[in-house]
Amino acid sequence: MTRLSSLAVAITICMLPLTAAQPDALPLGPHGAPGSEARVSEPEKLDDTNVLNVHNPSITPFWK
Repeated sequence: MTRLSSLAVAITICMLPLTAAQPDALPLGPHGAPGSEARVSEPEKLDDTNVLNVHNPSITPFWK
């Protein structure tokens, strides 16, 4: 039984990096993009590889 519990602990420790929480997005401005307050309800638009109408820009950090 001790072997089984040791194996369970080892597997759990190995799985911890796989279940790490997603980092929070950091807003680039306190109230969104400057001058966009009146247009904040407009949805973002995708145009091929470009994203348009971004009124609340943010960046998500990732560390290795």
